[in-house]
Amino acid sequence: MKQKFIFAFILLIVLSVSLAISLEKRDAAYFSRCYITNETLRTDLNVKITPDPPIAGQNLIINTFGNATRSLQNTTIFVSLVMFEIPYSNYSRSFINATNIGEQFNTTNTAGPIPQGFNFNLTYIQVRMYEDEAQPPVGCDEYNPPTFNCPCL
Repeated sequence: MKQKFIFAFILLIVLSVSLAISLEKRDAAYFSRCYITNETLRTDLNVKITPDPPIAGQNLIINTFGNATRSLQNTTIFVSLVMFEIPYSNYSRSFINATNIGEQFNTTNTAGPIPQGFNFNLTYIQVRMYEDEAQPPVGCDEYNPPTFNCPCL
């Protein structure tokens, strides 16, 4: 009986500790890769937004960063907020300084203030990276809204 109690007690402690560790803040907006025409040119982007989740009436700050997989020259970052396939705040734009292979790049865009009534359950945020604005993007990440709890009707 003591062995079963000790085993159950240890199991309870392990579960409690594992649940407590995972209580750190998670980002509400998860960005994932989106389609680009030439995958061999892709530069991976990491995107963080502030505030997360976005709040109507406040500016949306988009921080884009990553490691250069090749030399970057005259690179532009565009951010689009799109609701019902209609662009809003099209485009917030920033530039990345010349970056060599293996070096980190970092840029910040500001979109907003976000209008009242802007529904982020129906909105996606797209971050595109261009080396030449006349050519297709070489990097693209986007936040797709959740499909649950959608007041779409």
